[in-house]
Amino acid sequence: MTTLTLTNILGAAALALVATAVAAEADPSPNPVLTLRVEQIEQAQGRLMIAVFSDGESWSGGQPAFTASAAVEGSEVELELGAVPAGEYGVKLYHDVDGDGELDTNLVGIPTEPFAFSNSAMGSFGPPAWEAAAFGVGEDNTVHTISFR
Repeated sequence: MTTLTLTNILGAAALALVATAVAAEADPSPNPVLTLRVEQIEQAQGRLMIAVFSDGESWSGGQPAFTASAAVEGSEVELELGAVPAGEYGVKLYHDVDGDGELDTNLVGIPTEPFAFSNSAMGSFGPPAWEAAAFGVGEDNTVHTISFR
């Protein structure tokens, strides 16, 4: 192999690496970022415990796609949940006011700590239906707001 050929190969390899690095910088994440904003929090203490579901089947008793939590220090919390594939999502959350990591309930199982769902949807005798709580995440970053009632 001649020196000229080796130089051409190394030069081409270097250009390919630069092109790959530039492409990676231009599009570091193909998925949109989902941010959750929770409003009307009454007590500035404890944590929000968040479960995010990606379909109606898991919403009705299955495992969430992912979970998160956030400290409560005011009447509003904004939490970037990260990049997610475009699609439909539903959120169940509660305000763990006493910080024990569990949703407190009364003797008959009714929650005594505040809870809410995406779209600020409410159900009768349980969580709302998937159709009421589901919201879309498109190709752009999404901020979804939930208010405690």
